[in-house]
Amino acid sequence: MPDATLFELALKDELHQPAELLAQVKRMIGDPKSEDFSRNFATQWLDLAGIHRLAVNPEYFAFREKDKGLFEEESIQFVHQVLKSNLSIDTFIDSDFAMLNPALAKHYRIPGISGGSFKQHAIGTEHHRGGLMTQASMLFGNSTGSETHPIKRGVWVLERMLDDPPAPPPPNVPDLPEPEGKDIATLSLKERLVEHAQVESCRDCHARIDPWGVPFENYNALGQWREGTSDPLVHQAHQTVNIDPTTQLRNGKQIPNLDALKNYILTEKKSQFRTAVVRKVMAYSLGRYLEFSDRSAVNSICESVEHENEAFQTLIEQIVLSEPFLTK
Repeated sequence: MPDATLFELALKDELHQPAELLAQVKRMIGDPKSEDFSRNFATQWLDLAGIHRLAVNPEYFAFREKDKGLFEEESIQFVHQVLKSNLSIDTFIDSDFAMLNPALAKHYRIPGISGGSFKQHAIGTEHHRGGLMTQASMLFGNSTGSETHPIKRGVWVLERMLDDPPAPPPPNVPDLPEPEGKDIATLSLKERLVEHAQVESCRDCHARIDPWGVPFENYNALGQWREGTSDPLVHQAHQTVNIDPTTQLRNGKQIPNLDALKNYILTEKKSQFRTAVVRKVMAYSLGRYLEFSDRSAVNSICESVEHENEAFQTLIEQIVLSEPFLTK
């Protein structure tokens, strides 16, 4: 609810003035209650509820159900850190810090993290973290609870980071095949996807989706880093794997790993990513899906954000000043 200051400005018929609106947005972002926005928006944008819809397979992992809350809280605190520190929205794709507490750091095998609450901690390349896409909320929420799932992870990137969701699959889509004459244990999941994509009804969709999900193959179903031909963090019967994160996008771009995919989004897909974030926040702020008539406002907001070094607070300020928000 509005506080006394906002009610007073409204009664004076001053709240609609652009300078006053900006001042009040800045004040509200600085208020501790702004964490409610970060929590609610992140939950909706990143589909954090998906964490709780999925069960961890005990045949693969020794896992405490309550630790799912760590996955969820990490993403919420990360979004809030970007907001309150007025960081670039590029931080959502890659960052040199993570929001960690000791329990989550242990899950990620990052040493030297103390204290009880989630705090910002610097990370290096050896930790294989940074941004939203390396967080367990996304990686686990888009797995099978046992193994990775490049299709789900690819769809998540297209939908959540690029606002370009693929069409839903046709009915009666077959499961991933067991290739004849081949030992399934020797095949990477990417190789199984190649076999699956040979089915004519599946080919076009997989050519678009799979390359966005395969680069995450170094992260197991719980979002823990693995490489080579073994995953020591699962139970012994399932430790033998064939990890291959290399892929090729539909336009021919070679992507050797997730770092390369991040870089591709922040360079060649930068405008699309910026527009996606603007559209996600704007839809949340309006409480409705965006329409064709909103395009002009979205384009104007994107221009302002680009000119202000992609600052997240600028994005929110410009939405508040936009015609769709002021007339909703």
